[in-house]
Amino acid sequence: MDLDSPAPPAPVVRKMRMHDGFYARLNLGFNLGSAFVQTDSLANPNYTVGGGAIAVDLLLGGTPSPGLVLGGGLLIQGTVTEDVEIDGGRGSPSGSSTLALVGPFVDGFPVPNKGLHFGGLVGIASARTMRQDNLDEFDGGGAGLAVWLGHDFWVADEWSLGGLLRFSAAMTRQTEGEGPDEVVLQNTTYGFSLEFSALYH
Repeated sequence: MDLDSPAPPAPVVRKMRMHDGFYARLNLGFNLGSAFVQTDSLANPNYTVGGGAIAVDLLLGGTPSPGLVLGGGLLIQGTVTEDVEIDGGRGSPSGSSTLALVGPFVDGFPVPNKGLHFGGLVGIASARTMRQDNLDEFDGGGAGLAVWLGHDFWVADEWSLGGLLRFSAAMTRQTEGEGPDEVVLQNTTYGFSLEFSALYH
């Protein structure tokens, strides 16, 4: 009589897709925004550039706790218009503005294995704004921030695709000349971006 029993099968290891480990996100989309340049000089008029252009983000980080990401990012957005407002009127047919933000960010997934996430970045801002033929060009630095809300959909164990809505704002400053000829320019920039997102996480 054989009382031997067969060996139990190997346990089945179930792997749930989880937002943890290394984080790399690339966003690309459309930005709609405005840049208002003002100065204390009567020779340089205040003007506003408002319109749309592309937005690009690169975010790299790690996950100290499941669903919580910390890292550093670079955000770039542009604005191009054919209708620049000068001191409340319209006197220049075209203009453009570019804003770059670099700094630390946090991105959180309330449910670590799902796609809903929200986050923000605070950092150094660099802005360049001009109207037609490079008139009254502004090129200065300062500080800015961005916040976003998005959703990703798993397409592989570590890859997700989705979209997000981002809001950004920055205050930058430029000084020209010296002494009594010194001119201070300030640039207030903001934008709303709708972006496609690719995530490795």
